[in-house]
Amino acid sequence: MMNRLRELRQENHYSLANVSRYATSKGLKMSTSSLSNMETGVTSVRDVHLVLLAELYGVSVDYILKNEKESLDDEEDERI
Repeated sequence: MMNRLRELRQENHYSLANVSRYATSKGLKMSTSSLSNMETGVTSVRDVHLVLLAELYGVSVDYILKNEKESLDDEEDERI
């Protein structure tokens, strides 16, 4: 999962500072050092952070946790 977080951030051309600012704008404090620690596995990713990161990257939480890539739009289409 940790490498997947870094891959998603890099695929979206975000810096750690970009992600940190996004989290702050959503009312959740995430420093660049804590994000880096999450990406490298030094610290675990809390559920609330996982949901926020999935929202930012446009993927499901399952994709971050497993190996199934589904965009949020695809999930909505399947429910209709």
